[in-house]
Amino acid sequence: MHTPRQKHLDIVYRILRYLKKNPRIGLFFWKSEDRKVKIYTDADWAGSKEDRRSTSGYCTQVWGNLVTWRSKKQAVVARSSAEAKYRAMAHGICEAILIKLLLEELRIKCEFLMQLYCDNKATISIAYNPVHHDRTKHVEVSHTYSKEVAGNPSVAPHLRKFHGIINGIDPDIWDPYNDKFIPIAYTSENVVEGKRAAKQALQERLGLKRADLPLVGIITRLTHQKGIHLIKHAIWQTLGRGGQVVLLGSAPDPRIQNDFVNLANHLHSAKGDRACLCLTYDEPLSHLIYAGADFILVPSIFEPCGLTQLIAMRYGSIAVVRKTGGLYDTVFDVDHDKERAQAQGLEPNGFNFDGADNAGVDYALNRAISAWYESRDWFNLLCKTVMEQDWSWNRPALDYMELYHAALKIRIMQK
Repeated sequence: MHTPRQKHLDIVYRILRYLKKNPRIGLFFWKSEDRKVKIYTDADWAGSKEDRRSTSGYCTQVWGNLVTWRSKKQAVVARSSAEAKYRAMAHGICEAILIKLLLEELRIKCEFLMQLYCDNKATISIAYNPVHHDRTKHVEVSHTYSKEVAGNPSVAPHLRKFHGIINGIDPDIWDPYNDKFIPIAYTSENVVEGKRAAKQALQERLGLKRADLPLVGIITRLTHQKGIHLIKHAIWQTLGRGGQVVLLGSAPDPRIQNDFVNLANHLHSAKGDRACLCLTYDEPLSHLIYAGADFILVPSIFEPCGLTQLIAMRYGSIAVVRKTGGLYDTVFDVDHDKERAQAQGLEPNGFNFDGADNAGVDYALNRAISAWYESRDWFNLLCKTVMEQDWSWNRPALDYMELYHAALKIRIMQK
């Protein structure tokens, strides 16, 4: 990373050519008895001649094999090599957490603690210094999720430093008025016309029956965390109520992917005009689903925040979610959460349910579909209401500023 040469670039090109020509083969890994995950981090302090910013670099080894190797220019100018390498350690820890989650999804248990390596003694001392960490604030991306994990033994001693702030979405990327992937632009004023056109375009693209039916969209990674058993049940429940279902997503676990491939084939032959499962990644299609669906289902088992329900509301789709984490913090049930919504200065905006069983998802989904069938004017007004709610970074940014000033005040008092 410090002294790249032409031979290093040639090696990269060789790897890329191999991957391009052999997409089904992948990379070969040595079989090893080593079951440890190791992360090596480094940084070149002020290495950029243009802006003096440092570049973080890290690589990870899983069971003795190199899995990732990345470098990224840091967002700010580090005032010391220790600060630059501390930021590199932060990137390495994020990668370690991602690897841990992937292994858990593959049902592979980590037998040993992950090991993080850094060659800067000052950085290591900062990481071990409890006085330094006493001035820090740990932020989770929703109030409810921060409460859900508060009982964890590693979190409980630091509750006074633990805060929850919800995420926001980029209103420029997710904007039905300026979205090139949907047939017509629309705002809250013409949401009914805009979503009708998007639904027709979605039905035509996926070969669904061109009819005015309640359409449930599901955009997700197919993992146990996302409630795949509830997703399967919701598909059949929606079809039983005469609706249509569109699912977009894929599974990192081949077993889950194959399971949904079989389900997709069965639905294609039995309910081909009312159900379509697109088991891949397709961003343009996701925009069309957000705009064309009447409902977006998010039955996650746990969810630190979740952006799916926020994007859905931006496009006037009604969220049907499980009461957990950020889903509970952002979706207020039209029948049960009026006071909770008013406390946040909002109107009720969706349907939610408790539990992680079929009865729970039925309770929310049946109420949502019944409202679509029986109270169309009220439903259209609800679509207009959710579009007018602000789920951008405006409010979270103010919360982060307030938290920053609180941390700064603590540091000044300690001095």
